[in-house]
Amino acid sequence: MTPIDHAGARWLTKIRLPLAAAPIILSAILWGVLFVAVHPSRQEFPLHDDWLYARGLFDLARGEGINYRGLTVMPLLGQWLWALPFVRTFGDSLVTLRLSTILLSWIGMVALMDLLRQAGVPRGRAVLATACLAANPYFFLLSGTFMSDVPALSFSLVALALSGRAIRGERFAWMAGAALAATLATITRQNALVVPLVMAAFLWQHPRLRARPVWNAAVLLPAALGGVTALWFASRPDTLRLVPAVPNWDRAAILLFAGIHTLALASAPLLLLAPAAASARRFYLALGLFLAVAFAYVLDAQAFPYIGNTIPCFVGMGDVPGSRPVLINEEVQTPITVLGCIAAALLIATSAGYIRSNWWRQPLLLFTMLHALVLLFSPFLYDRYLIPLLPGAFLAAAAGSGAERARPWPALITLAVLAFLSVALMHDWLAWSGAKWSLGRQALAQGIAACDIEGGYEWDGWHSEVPGRWNQRARPQGLMTPFMAGIFPHLTGKYALSFSPLTGTTVLETEPYRLWLLPGERRFHLLADSPP
Repeated sequence: MTPIDHAGARWLTKIRLPLAAAPIILSAILWGVLFVAVHPSRQEFPLHDDWLYARGLFDLARGEGINYRGLTVMPLLGQWLWALPFVRTFGDSLVTLRLSTILLSWIGMVALMDLLRQAGVPRGRAVLATACLAANPYFFLLSGTFMSDVPALSFSLVALALSGRAIRGERFAWMAGAALAATLATITRQNALVVPLVMAAFLWQHPRLRARPVWNAAVLLPAALGGVTALWFASRPDTLRLVPAVPNWDRAAILLFAGIHTLALASAPLLLLAPAAASARRFYLALGLFLAVAFAYVLDAQAFPYIGNTIPCFVGMGDVPGSRPVLINEEVQTPITVLGCIAAALLIATSAGYIRSNWWRQPLLLFTMLHALVLLFSPFLYDRYLIPLLPGAFLAAAAGSGAERARPWPALITLAVLAFLSVALMHDWLAWSGAKWSLGRQALAQGIAACDIEGGYEWDGWHSEVPGRWNQRARPQGLMTPFMAGIFPHLTGKYALSFSPLTGTTVLETEPYRLWLLPGERRFHLLADSPP
């Protein structure tokens, strides 16, 4: 038993809980805190893109067929199949959908821990690595939505864990379960087609099994169903079809630098567990390189986070009128950037040898590398697209330190910091969103038409019966933001739900809210356009 195993087991024994359950217990505590702080009855509103996915599922549950509303870019079928029993049991509730994703995230955590143990990671380090996923801000925030990122990752991890057990133990029943999970992943998001590729690569390493047609079928079936689903989805008139990007050096550079930077920060607890395992020469070379690249980006007015969409603004996709509270300013960006460079150098120095020797043999590493390759061709590059890379980074960080003596307390303190940031970010997202939606519903109750209110992406999409369009040449009306006018050009913008008063407007109502990361009362505003 390693020191972290011993320390963790001794602490958990006092409260009579198994060590393996610690990551799920951590996640459950964080969500429990949030649901106490923001009661579920005050969370009945969409977050980010999930207004699209929720409305589509509710239509399906009512027997109205599949409707992607012109803006959806992935099929979502596996996610909908997972959540459909929840909707049929508890009704059309956005909170119910949120809970379904949280539950699925826990299943993904169990699968990740099993994959780490299959890779030979000691139990204590596997628990810590899984806890890093539970406390990761990207993973945690998106677990509290009905976005497809966490469901697709959880299905993928389950498929890899079951296929690993099946192939190592030559038990086809496990492989059948892996095929089902892989199918759910591939019919949710197109990038999950890498899962059957990883399963095939692992199967190929076992000649006795790869000669059996039924085992090959278990790999080919998810790939075929995912491919057919992708083609069917692309042929529909109610979807947003995107053309893959042509890889270029700028995309490769930002993905390599910002990706490793972000993954290293996420892996910080594991890296601090045994920092002495790092090669000093490799560490200083990597640190110098990362600091030099970071400085070059600073000259170009860029610092952490280099890729946006979920963090730092924690406000979801698209514009919301007014001046938002600034969480990450230059005073915060600079130390995070430097810490990220140190963590990146430590990750490279610790795990480069392990990755070089095991990338083909370990499904998690191959899964990560194939996803990184997919991101080179992605039409967009968002921070949340890095989530599928996290499990491989955690494996590399946990296994790369070998049998070095572990120091649990720096790791646990860093994990606690990440957990606090995750729960605080989610609280603040729910807090201001709740104020906005409360104010908007008051406006509707006063007789203001939804089509006259600019309330940001979630509000505009939820209340729009007109399929969304993507036309950035559209001219904004009234208080409409340019981005929203390009998607919902039929909205008039006579009123706006805004973070702050705007020039040329009249404040009709306000709604208070409080943030944890920026303490103090703030107010959301209902504004009326006052043309000259």
